[in-house]
Parts: sequence; C-alpha cells; structure tokens
Amino acid sequence: MTNLEELHLEGCEKLVKLHPSIRMLKRLVVLNMRDCKRLKKFLSELETDYFQILILSGCLKVDKLPKVLGKIKTLLELHIDRTSIAELPSFVPSLTNLESLSFGQHLNNRSRWWTSCPFRLLNKQQHPQRSVMSSLAGLHMLKSLNFSYCNLVQTPDAIGGLSHLEVLNLKGNNFTSFPVSFCQLPQLYKLELDGFKKLEVFSEHPPNLYYIGACDCTSLREMLGAFNHAVMINIR
Repeated sequence: MTNLEELHLEGCEKLVKLHPSIRMLKRLVVLNMRDCKRLKKFLSELETDYFQILILSGCLKVDKLPKVLGKIKTLLELHIDRTSIAELPSFVPSLTNLESLSFGQHLNNRSRWWTSCPFRLLNKQQHPQRSVMSSLAGLHMLKSLNFSYCNLVQTPDAIGGLSHLEVLNLKGNNFTSFPVSFCQLPQLYKLELDGFKKLEVFSEHPPNLYYIGACDCTSLREMLGAFNHAVMINIR
C-alpha cells in the first residue's frame, strides 16, 4: 500500500475527510478527488517526492489548500475549479514546474462572483490598478490555463510571458478586447471564448492558433475576416 502511485476517489460523494494515512503514501503521483462534493478540507501535510497531479475539481466545500503544496516542486497539474477556493493560493507562483492550472467556475455556479481571481479587473468601487498577473508570473512552464466563468473583464499585457501556453479557457468572461501581448503566445493553438458577448476587437492573434470555441459569441462572427490563416471556429 505504501508504494501506491495513483489514488482515484472520483465521485465519492459521501467522503467528508481524507484518512491521515494518505500522508504516508510517499510514492503517490496522482490524487484524483473530482466531484467529492462533501469533502470539506484537503490534507494539511503530504509526504511525497513524486506527487504530480492533484484534482479537486467539483469539491464544492473545499475552500483552501495547505501551504505545504507550494514546496512540492514536482507538481505538474493543479485542478481546483468548481471549489469554494475564492482566490488563487499564495503558494502557486512557487510551483515553477506547473503545466496545467484550472481555477475556473462552473457554468451552473455563475451567480457566485469570485472576489480576487488573478486576471480580474476590479469593479468601479475598487482600485483599478491592481497587479492582476503577479500570481502567475513564475509559471513559465504553464501549457494549459482554465479561468472560465471568473467574471474577468480584461487580461493584462503580461500574459505574453506565458510562452509555453497551448490551451487557454476563458469561457463566460466579459472581455471587450485582448492586449497586444496576446499575439506573443507562440504555442497557443486552442482558445475557448464561449459566451463572450462583449468582444469588440480581435484583430491580432497568436501565430499558431488553430481552434477558437465561440458559442454564443455573436460579435466574433463579424471579425472572422481578421484572421490571416486557417482557424477552426466553433460558433454553434
């Protein structure tokens, strides 16, 4: 048992907490707890030198993660979408090998506004000059990023620093345009923009962009002529 490398508890809706013995799985690589809807908190400690993938998507009652996760340099994937975690954990910038990050909100929960999503511009009652990119500044290896349904209204120019990014999911947000640096993402080939009803400008785009998901994004249909190479656009 101590040599277990993968633990899949997906859909265990009666699970409220993890047994402390899981901390002793020193060779654990994958911990999948997707849709454990009654789970209230994650482990406070995790003793492993091999841990790579943590999936907490759909753990609706989990509202924070232990800082010890920031010390696990082997972590490649962190999926904390559809949880009660209201802001990106402070240790995330230290996960320099992270390749996939999911922090989006599910469509069915759109009525709940996130208070400090890293890409989000603040509302008129708050200070508009907040450094919205600082939480992701060190994640140079990031290949997949999901910030769907986070009430985002703008991406900062610094997004161009994510040079390895291949997949970007921004469904259900409120952008009107993209920054110039957006076209500096050389590896980006898939972009999800479903529900972008306010998009006004999209004249510049990454050179290898191949697919754009744009369901319920009527304004984008008028900009199709801006693309100078073949791009598959799903607007159904």
